Amino acid sequence: MVGTSRALSQGEQIFMLRKGGIREDTRHFKIEHDQFLLYPGVFHEGTSLLKRKYHSLTSGAANEDFNENITLSVFCQLIETIDISQENQVNALDPFHIWSKSFPAKRFKWKPSQPLKLMIVRAYRLNPAMKIPVIPAYKGCKSWVELVENINTSDLENPH
Repeated sequence: MVGTSRALSQGEQIFMLRKGGIREDTRHFKIEHDQFLLYPGVFHEGTSLLKRKYHSLTSGAANEDFNENITLSVFCQLIETIDISQENQVNALDPFHIWSKSFPAKRFKWKPSQPLKLMIVRAYRLNPAMKIPVIPAYKGCKSWVELVENINTSDLENPH
C-alpha cells in the first residue's frame, strides 16, 4: 500500500478500492472509521501491480523493513463510499488510478458475491510523519488496525 499512500499524499489519486483482508474477523470488509491513517507496506503492491509511469511510487520501499518500524505519513478523511458491483464500473476507473488494469479486476473478482468498495478520500500529509514500532497485532492482511500509539493529527498538509 506504499504506492497508494504516496499517490494519495501527492494528489495523484483520490480513492482506494477495498474488498477486505484475508484475516478479517467477519470475513467481510466493513468500513469502521471515517478518518484513518494509512499503514504503508508492500503487501499486495509491487511494481507489477502499478502502471509503468507510477513505478517510482514504490522506490525505496524494498529497502524498508516493515517488520521493525513503519512510518505513518498519510491521514485520510472518507468523503464517500460507492459499491462497485459490475466489472465495467471497474474498467471505467482505469484513467483515475495508479494500478495496472489487472489489479482492480482481480480485486473485483475475489469474493464475487461482495461488492468492491470505492472509497473516495481527502488525503493529508502528516507533519511530521511518525515512525512507530511494528507489534504483532499490526501484522497480516487486515483492513483495520487499532494503533497503540497516539498519533498527532493536528498539523496536516493537503496535497491538492
